[in-house]
Amino acid sequence: MDLLIDEQLLNQFIKDTDDGGHLAHKALHALLKDMAMLGYLYRDEHTITLVNNKVTAEDDEEYQKYLDQRASWRQKVNWEDMEHDSD
Repeated sequence: MDLLIDEQLLNQFIKDTDDGGHLAHKALHALLKDMAMLGYLYRDEHTITLVNNKVTAEDDEEYQKYLDQRASWRQKVNWEDMEHDSD
């Protein structure tokens, strides 16, 4: 998947979500800054790994299946609402 993001618009959102901005929000601000950094590092390949209660798709086959279902829009329930095998 590729994302095409207008840099000027992204920079405005970063400014708006910073402390003192009219949309101030620390978590959103950090996420937007990270997205900008990924764009600045355009020569590198990037991977986003979701972590849910210390479970990742790299380590857990059940979580892999869940993420596949979410990606196909077949799964509407959240991971934390599902029963899981206890290890």
